[in-house]
Amino acid sequence: YDVVVANPPYMGSNRMNSLVKEFAKTRYPRTKSDLYSISMERFFKLGKSSGFIGLVTPFTWMFLKSYQALREDLTRDRTLLSLIQPEYHAFFDSAYVPLCTFVTRLSQITNFTAAFINLSDFYGADMQPIKVLEAIRNPDCGWLHTAKPDEFKKVPGSPVAYWLSDAVRRVYDEAIPLGDMVQIKQGLATADNDRFLRLWYEPSSDRIGLGMSSRDEAKQSLKKWFPYNKGGSFRKWYGNQDFVINWEHDGQELLAMRPKSVIRSPDKYFSSSLSWSKITSGGFSLRLFPPGFIFDVAGCSIFGDESKLVLGCMNSAIMTQVVNSISPTLNFEVGQANRFTFISPHKHQ
Repeated sequence: YDVVVANPPYMGSNRMNSLVKEFAKTRYPRTKSDLYSISMERFFKLGKSSGFIGLVTPFTWMFLKSYQALREDLTRDRTLLSLIQPEYHAFFDSAYVPLCTFVTRLSQITNFTAAFINLSDFYGADMQPIKVLEAIRNPDCGWLHTAKPDEFKKVPGSPVAYWLSDAVRRVYDEAIPLGDMVQIKQGLATADNDRFLRLWYEPSSDRIGLGMSSRDEAKQSLKKWFPYNKGGSFRKWYGNQDFVINWEHDGQELLAMRPKSVIRSPDKYFSSSLSWSKITSGGFSLRLFPPGFIFDVAGCSIFGDESKLVLGCMNSAIMTQVVNSISPTLNFEVGQANRFTFISPHKHQ
């Protein structure tokens, strides 16, 4: 076809029945997360190399890790020409739908500059066409952005972060990855929080081991409960120290639960760390945890001698704004942090 236009079906893999899920896994392993992303991959094959596709889809493919392969295919083999990100109530005031609509050429145009219109500040269906036409007439309106899709791959995960400046993108070429300065780890998953976790005031204080510096010290203490970093709400610098975990006899009960329980990074348990919450509604915030804590899959943690420098820089207003702009879905994972670039004052950059 010369042109393919569609509003494909949406359904996440957690809602698919076994037949559809197996079909997606077998036939579309790179886009299996949702029916709409599978449809996008299929549409890419329906058009001529000189053809175009125009789609309305959820905007999650622009940012989430599970759609990274789709984004890389889009920028490597095709050309994103234009994209509009409507306000959530773009079709009906009663419907809250995170969508985008875009046009892609099915062949690559090197160094192409695409147009992006962000309507998120304009509430309601009536305002959307008005503000689109206004942006076309007045490119300096403030909600029309231009960016080269080829440049998206400079940012880890290749998010369609069209609002980033050229200066920010250059940082990814010139600066030091955070993972080269410190170790960034993901913690354990109990598989049964009701059984293994308590709020700190629930067990007897005589059975809680505080300030342990190693697994061996915790084991020798004969305590049952130990401080547990479980992520939590937005909080900078310190805090979110609400839980304790059953790690009696060096985690004997949890280890017996494997493979349901997942014991990651045990060599870092009880070490001092910095931590952020993998998922939060309040934006990025980094916290200091003293020695004595075990950490959770959602309490992503940083270890190393440069911790205080990293804490100060990543909690700064500038860094917080950049992190939140890179990961607007508020799901900032260990893999993203490990590749996050860090401008070191020691190198006077």
